[in-house]
Amino acid sequence: RPDWTDDKKSALEGCAAIPIVRLNPFGILNVKKQSEDELRNCGTEYTIFRPGGLNDKWPMNSRPIFSQGDVAVGRINREDVASIMVDLLVTPQATGKTFEGVSVANSEGYYPPAESLGVALDRLVLDKDGGVSEEVARATYAIMQQL
Repeated sequence: RPDWTDDKKSALEGCAAIPIVRLNPFGILNVKKQSEDELRNCGTEYTIFRPGGLNDKWPMNSRPIFSQGDVAVGRINREDVASIMVDLLVTPQATGKTFEGVSVANSEGYYPPAESLGVALDRLVLDKDGGVSEEVARATYAIMQQL
């Protein structure tokens, strides 16, 4: 998000105005972006998973919601992130993709996590195909702001 235009930051204020993005301490977001770009271009298989705000008090074993376009804002428990990371190692649908993840609190078991991440990740766009369009990113933003 550090390289977003002022117009884009204004249009997607819900994800551009969070403190870590606004402050960008020590230019950390620029370093992360550069590192991601280097990983994408190094010639090895990769998956770049960007978890939302880590919160140990957020309910564990909550359903993850994955998105692309760097527009996700939300919370996720660290233990859920660890579980997702392990699952990604054996989920080929994650390879070659960059995506964010937050979770929806498990409302008394009515919306449990899926049995496999593959179905959700299969719907995401490969980085080599150019990632998501601006139109898709804005639509995703509109939906994510409702969670």
